[in-house]
Amino acid sequence: MESEPPRSSGWIGDLYGRLSEYAHARPGRTLGDTWASNGPIYVGAAVQDVHVLFAETVSAACVLACLGRPALTFGANIDRAFASTEVKPTKIASFALLEVCHATFV
Repeated sequence: MESEPPRSSGWIGDLYGRLSEYAHARPGRTLGDTWASNGPIYVGAAVQDVHVLFAETVSAACVLACLGRPALTFGANIDRAFASTEVKPTKIASFALLEVCHATFV
């Protein structure tokens, strides 16, 4: 049973908590879990989870960059970061990108 992050942690706090699970190799988040063996064979669902976290981390980095430099713009081409994948930013990431960076995804 996974523990829920505190609801008051917000999007960035929640993302940090989910990323920390990998940094500290909690059960279910180790390289062995990704491989599902002691060799280089991966489990698609585990790789997909990491891919989603990567996309959300990129989105958070863009939002933080825009907060630090309000004149920074990504324009309509920010969706190129996700062009070769089916992974799209989460609803909260998309909203934050729209509100803070004035960027949208198609």
